[in-house]
Order: sequence, then C-alpha cells, then structure tokens
Amino acid sequence: MIIKSDIWKLDTENLTVENLKTGELTNIFGDHMKYHIHYVEEKNPERFQRLVDEGRILEYLDELDEKVVLAVADQAEKWLNEDKNYRVAVETGNIAEAGRIGNMYTEQAKESVYAAMVYA
Repeated sequence: MIIKSDIWKLDTENLTVENLKTGELTNIFGDHMKYHIHYVEEKNPERFQRLVDEGRILEYLDELDEKVVLAVADQAEKWLNEDKNYRVAVETGNIAEAGRIGNMYTEQAKESVYAAMVYA
C-alpha cells in the first residue's frame, strides 16, 4: 500500500519512506517495524495517513523503533539479572549456555513487548 501526501510517501510493501521534494528514501528495518507497519496498515491505515499528512511519519517510526528495541533489551536484562543459571554460566565462562539463556529471554521479551507496542 502506498500512503502519500504532497511531501511524503510511505510504501508499506517495500518498507520505505520517501521525501517527494528531495527524493531522499529511507528504508525501514527490523521485524518489529515490519510487523507494526503491516498491522497498522490492516487495522488502522488512517493513523498512517494522518502521520504522513502531518509530516511526522519518519519521526513516529524512528521513535517506535527505539522504544521497542530498548524495551526488549531492558526486559531481557531484568530476567537475566534474576537468573541464577545465567550468572553461573557467565562466572564459569560457559559462553554457549549464557548465550542460550540470553537468547531465550530476548525472545520471551519480544513476545510481551510486541504485544504491547508493535501490535497496538
């Protein structure tokens, strides 16, 4: 879907935002961003049209990206700090086990953060 104003164009299929006056093209990266864009496109495309019309689409997407990445990292870190097995793995130099536990908590954090921030 293409959502346009006189100055901005959001391409939800190619995950790009273009400034039509300057031709500057910004690519949008990250699964969380792709999921959010497609979710809003389906459930509330008027939100994107308003943001494009107001010229705030890039600001909105940048802020969301930063907030989601930080929320996932913060939540995973909280769980890691409470996990005895993780501390033992780090202290004994068991990098594979520490990595496995870290990846598990990151994936779990994504589930809760995405539910609250990406699919909203």
